[in-house]
Amino acid sequence: MSMDHRRYSIKASLVVHRELRKRFPENAGQRCMYGAFALAHLLREMDFEATVVGGDFAIFVPARDGRSAAFHGFGGSNEPGTASHYWVESCGRVVDASTLFLHTTTDQDIVRLPVIYWPISQELPRYLRYSAIMRADKGAEFSTVLEQREKAAAVVDGCLRRLSGRALPSKQEVLDGPKYVFRTKAENAWSKAAVEYETNTSYGSPPI
Repeated sequence: MSMDHRRYSIKASLVVHRELRKRFPENAGQRCMYGAFALAHLLREMDFEATVVGGDFAIFVPARDGRSAAFHGFGGSNEPGTASHYWVESCGRVVDASTLFLHTTTDQDIVRLPVIYWPISQELPRYLRYSAIMRADKGAEFSTVLEQREKAAAVVDGCLRRLSGRALPSKQEVLDGPKYVFRTKAENAWSKAAVEYETNTSYGSPPI
């Protein structure tokens, strides 16, 4: 896997994250469809193939105080033709920065999470789950509703302006494969919990 794709994917993901926080300050964590379409657009601008995928998502996360841990994520959409969560598949990777919003979508004080850059060829671990139910054609419109299409276009334009600026996103942890949690468990609270859940099947099965 080209390091150029990795660097650009993570940089673009962080830019999209910041843009969503700016445009949707009240509920940015629930705007993953805007984020996924924007990220796919940015990747295609750099001639990387990118597909928006919709479905369910869950990740095992401990609380900051270490007293509890549970799965957090998005799932169970009841609206036909829609999904609870959207992410991007590009150059053999799942690329998803929605983990940076999870602390805003739960009433629990959870630890900081990495951006997802998971190799599609690798089986998903017990602590990270994706279940795809739909894939968007690269030429598909964001929505049939004009106002939503205009908002999506504005998000993309804002991301492009941020990418052209001098300020770079801060360094971010990246879950780039199964070795990450074992490599970082000594100094990373989330990795430590993920390893415990992955290796101890007595905790039960993942939700999806």
